[in-house]
Amino acid sequence: SQSIVGFDSGDTLQGEILDDGTNWSVMSEWKGQNATLTVASNGRHFDWLDVTLEVYTITSCSEFAKGTMTVDNMKITQPGGAPLVPQWQDA
Repeated sequence: SQSIVGFDSGDTLQGEILDDGTNWSVMSEWKGQNATLTVASNGRHFDWLDVTLEVYTITSCSEFAKGTMTVDNMKITQPGGAPLVPQWQDA
């Protein structure tokens, strides 16, 4: 899919990660721009979360957004839809 471009510090992006039993899909959206990364599950079982902003094809540091990134309003559900409350650890 196409890259999402043009956002800056303070902008809000939406994302969702889904496992349909065959594939994992990571979907992102900002101001009508959408990007989806899909990979085969291949029997992998993920029991952890890694929330990051991945940036590709950067040619200079000035292309990065300035400031900090905040992750909030995160909802985590189990495969049946029941809420999952994580026990966070600092990395």
